[in-house]
Amino acid sequence: MAFNPSSEDEKRAVVNPKNLRFTQLDIAPSFTDPEHPKVKEAISLILRHQLDPAVFGELTVHRDKQLGVVWCESNRRLYVLRKAGVPSVRVKFVNNDYMSRRMKDADKITLNDPDFMPTIRGEPSGVILPPSTEEDQTGISLLGLVGVASAALVAGFWGWQRR
Repeated sequence: MAFNPSSEDEKRAVVNPKNLRFTQLDIAPSFTDPEHPKVKEAISLILRHQLDPAVFGELTVHRDKQLGVVWCESNRRLYVLRKAGVPSVRVKFVNNDYMSRRMKDADKITLNDPDFMPTIRGEPSGVILPPSTEEDQTGISLLGLVGVASAALVAGFWGWQRR
């Protein structure tokens, strides 16, 4: 059954962004509107209180009664608000469930996880470790050593296979 509020006010609500689900596995690194900062910059500006999260306006959402979740169609804005720890956001419910209907079943399972966060296209998807104090002193990073060790293991493996 579709969400059919009786008044315009019932189509709007204030919710915790953590209660909304993404409709994409990955997002673009910048917004369509060139006036907005890039996604990561927006998070930083909000955290430093230099950008009011309200500048992003209402998020467009729709309810999936079958799964009992609310899907957000404003993925980049939701990403920024969740990463910045914004506790509440205004949403506008729409009846169009196109975004969730076109998802593959496997993606829908992944996206339904309340802790899921999409990756930003063009950026590494793994965990990035902060620089250690030893790296600052020696100039050698832990990730660099792991990369060298991995390359040595692979080279050793292929050398062993050829014998």
